[in-house]
Amino acid sequence: MAQKALTAVISTRSVDALVQGKPDSPIALEAVRHLDALFEIERTINGRDADERRAVRHEKSKPLLEHMHAWLLRGREALSRSSEVLKPMNYMLRRWDDFNCFLDDGRTT
Repeated sequence: MAQKALTAVISTRSVDALVQGKPDSPIALEAVRHLDALFEIERTINGRDADERRAVRHEKSKPLLEHMHAWLLRGREALSRSSEVLKPMNYMLRRWDDFNCFLDDGRTT
C-alpha cells in the first residue's frame, strides 16, 4: 500500500506540474499518455493474485517504463534550463527507482 501511495504521489505531482506549467505542451501531453498506459495495465490486473500482477508488470509495464525513462532523458536534454516542464521531469527522474518498485512487488495493488 505504501508503494502505491508513493507511485500515485510521484505521478500525480509530476504530471500536474507538467500540465500546469504548460498545458498545451507536447511534452506534458506525452507524459500523461505514458502514465495512462501504465494505469491501464494496472486496471487489467486488478483482482489478480500477486504472482500474476508481478508477471504482467514485468511483461507489459517494465518495457513502457524503460521507454518512458529514455523519453524523459531525451526530453530533458532538448529543453532549456528555464523551461517550466524541466522541474517535474527532473523530479520524476530523481525518484525513478522509487517509481519502479511496484514492478517487483505483486502485492502492491
